[in-house]
Amino acid sequence: MSLNRITYASGAIALLSMMLVGCTHGGAPSETAETETPPAMVPTVYYSMTDIFQPAFQGYADTAFWVYNDEGELDASGLTEEQWDTMTTSAKELKETALLFSKAQAIRVAEEGEELFNEGKGFIPSEAVQSVIDENPDGFRAMMAYLANESQTALEALEARDAAGISEASDNIYAACKSCHVAFWYPGRR
Repeated sequence: MSLNRITYASGAIALLSMMLVGCTHGGAPSETAETETPPAMVPTVYYSMTDIFQPAFQGYADTAFWVYNDEGELDASGLTEEQWDTMTTSAKELKETALLFSKAQAIRVAEEGEELFNEGKGFIPSEAVQSVIDENPDGFRAMMAYLANESQTALEALEARDAAGISEASDNIYAACKSCHVAFWYPGRR
């Protein structure tokens, strides 16, 4: 290799290095600069119930029903890969959303002025639900952490292809949802 080519290559590398340093907009970040990604936006409870929790629970529980064979015995051997994938995706959605709420500083029931599907039918309006959650946000977060934990248990049962674990997790997820509804969404009702 000739000296001119080596000089050209060295100069090009030096120029690229300077360009990269110049792209840091003020140099390297300081040691105190925050490097974590910002927390995910927490949806409203109402949106989560109708568009995430309910469909994901149905995806898991309705499919988990098929871990029983025609004789009513636990036997997951008849499940298709699509059914395994549906349950896994659903359990992940339940877990991820519940985790968001379990760590949320601000918990919003609904958007400003949004009417809940059951308002005027003997159930309390969104403002009243918000008040119930605001009175015990740590209790709400704890219920969400419990739902996330039960969803993780479901994921572990799915990974192990454990029919009994899948069925039990379905019951436990349902119980977690119902407990939260009774405590926060329909206080005083069963």
